[in-house]
Amino acid sequence: MLTLIDGVDYESRPVGGQLTFCKQLLKEFEPGEICIVGVNSSQEPVRQWFKKTVGGKSYDCFNLYTLSDKIKPIVPLRVMNFISIFLSRRAILKKANFPLLINLPEIMIALKIFNWRHFSYFYIFHGAENPLRLPRYNWGKWFARWFEHLHFKSLKSAKGILVCADRKAIKVLLVRAKGTIKPELIVPFPTRYNDQLFKPPTKSDQDTFQLHPKKKIFVSVGRINKVKGWELLLDAFNIYRKNEENKNSFLVFVGDGEDRQLVEEKAEKYGISEHIKITGFLPEEAVRSYLWNADIFLVGSYVEGWSIAILEALACGNNVVSTAVSGVNDMIEEGINGFICRDREPKKYAELINIAVTDLKKPNKRSIEIASYYRLSNLRQELIRIISCTRRI
Repeated sequence: MLTLIDGVDYESRPVGGQLTFCKQLLKEFEPGEICIVGVNSSQEPVRQWFKKTVGGKSYDCFNLYTLSDKIKPIVPLRVMNFISIFLSRRAILKKANFPLLINLPEIMIALKIFNWRHFSYFYIFHGAENPLRLPRYNWGKWFARWFEHLHFKSLKSAKGILVCADRKAIKVLLVRAKGTIKPELIVPFPTRYNDQLFKPPTKSDQDTFQLHPKKKIFVSVGRINKVKGWELLLDAFNIYRKNEENKNSFLVFVGDGEDRQLVEEKAEKYGISEHIKITGFLPEEAVRSYLWNADIFLVGSYVEGWSIAILEALACGNNVVSTAVSGVNDMIEEGINGFICRDREPKKYAELINIAVTDLKKPNKRSIEIASYYRLSNLRQELIRIISCTRRI
């Protein structure tokens, strides 16, 4: 039995890797095996346990608060998560199944720092970076060091710490923790992708959804904000198009976010607005269609954990050009299924796009093979193994 705690509604919001991971868990675990704590985005009860239907299954659920409709709310979601968990912690712990599986640092802090009660829990790092190092709200960076100190302190009594990042990032995490986190508690835990949905297109798939068969399509998936590095992608794409042979190309941002207007303004400044498309947030099937149509999948992020978006792109047979974020050294073999731009230089990034378009074929069998190591079908067995082994220690 588990209780999953996160700041999502387990259906559609907030869009991102956290939500995808939570939905994956619910696909793999039955209602009798897991209950959920999250947020409300409809007319559901708040701050009380009730039955919530997700994917046709009825789970015991506790909603912390009602989610704002704004893309960037006045009160940050991390603050809302912290306050709501603090106010509801006794009600949650009274009925929760143990161990807890906690996904957010502010929730971990609220449960442990201000609560005397001992309980069994696992924590999942979705990436090994301090989230306030590059916050959505600029003032958040002033609290980064204090926030991380409290976070590490809250993990002292964890049964296990699962980290969705590569080994290099994990080593840096342990250095930052300065002995607060015991290395033996760390379990590398790469992200999984839905292998039933994300796979190469069949011939009939190709016939039913083609954007521009004779044009080059570059696709990036995710929230449009500073951390995701949209500016690098736009700068590099603009440089790439300066070559006359590359004029007939398009850059598609599959997603949305608080920087959407900035993207549109810069595209207009460059005179390439007609070659930029922002789709808004889409269901997984529509995201897959864009991945099928992509000539190259682009990643410009400053930080990532173990990118679900990259795995989904690889599973569809794509080649990838990415910045040097966590996990890419395991997912990209340079010159085989993509390239890594290690210095965030737009001109260099544009050169790598050009080489990838020219030299790498699609569908790329090596991309598909690498993605297969991280299938969703392995998630349940791996998580049960980790929890079982930890209980015996």
